[in-house]
Amino acid sequence: MNARPLEALKVVELCDERGEIAGKLFADLGADVVKIEPPDGSPSRRYGPFAGDQEHPDRSLYFWSFNTGKRSVVADFRTEEGRDLVRRLMEQADVVLETTRPGELAEYGLDYGQIAAANPSIVYVSITPFGQDGPWAGYQATDLISLALGGQMMACGYDDVPGSPPIRGGGDQSYYLASVIAVSGALTALWEREYGGEGQHVDVSMHDALSASTELGLVSYLYSGRMLIRQTGRHATGHISEKWLYRGADGKYVNLFGTPRSARDWVDLVNWVDSYGMAEDLADEKYHSPRTRQLNVGRPEAAHCMEVLGRFAATLPAEEVSLPVFRPA
Repeated sequence: MNARPLEALKVVELCDERGEIAGKLFADLGADVVKIEPPDGSPSRRYGPFAGDQEHPDRSLYFWSFNTGKRSVVADFRTEEGRDLVRRLMEQADVVLETTRPGELAEYGLDYGQIAAANPSIVYVSITPFGQDGPWAGYQATDLISLALGGQMMACGYDDVPGSPPIRGGGDQSYYLASVIAVSGALTALWEREYGGEGQHVDVSMHDALSASTELGLVSYLYSGRMLIRQTGRHATGHISEKWLYRGADGKYVNLFGTPRSARDWVDLVNWVDSYGMAEDLADEKYHSPRTRQLNVGRPEAAHCMEVLGRFAATLPAEEVSLPVFRPA
């Protein structure tokens, strides 16, 4: 009953911050993940913040947040001794995760073709900015560049700030997304291996992963040629949608997107607002239907509900209104 789904798998991770999250996901699911680090440690060990504000490779909270649950081996694959160790680990593994530049590991006999010759069942996952081949394969990219080229930044920004530019979301989101896609591809390859008996090379392009994950952006453009509109605190859409973000009495913001979907919960909410004498006409039965109150489709009824609730939210501190507004006691 305590078994985890991937505990029988052996994973070798040769990754910087672009793929460390993929290794953590495997470890969290029970796989035995061995992280290969160079003699001076993974680059992410030098990223802050640091525990106790003491800068040290073993105190990086950034590093530990993405590497818990793994074992670590120090090996420099550019030396003969390190190369032999890495090769042995790869040849005994079920999955390899790597983020080196395209062709780099081939120079040391550690690419998919050479490892698969000794271990045909290996699922070898490569995460790079633009894939293993093509005109951009040799280019590098930061999180900022990846989000800009992938389209995520185009959807992030403000509609109430004149001249607002695209904005990069925080937290290295391109690395998260590429790692999730990498794990999904690896699991699919492992499932196929159960029936075909052989592994395969999973080529993960961060750019492809990001471009395909722009929610409505890519679909809207491909089908209608329409660009989405960046909007403050809510989804980018093809039209200006209802405002969700309102200031509480303390100046902090409350996001009202999570207002109740069911008629029963809506009535509870309206009764709570009405106890302050601020429900206006929201008790009218026409607002009971979730479809009438549906956001993002340009319904005037939905906009009216948001405006009334926004005026109510402005009378209370944000923390006081944020939870009761969705499900009053």
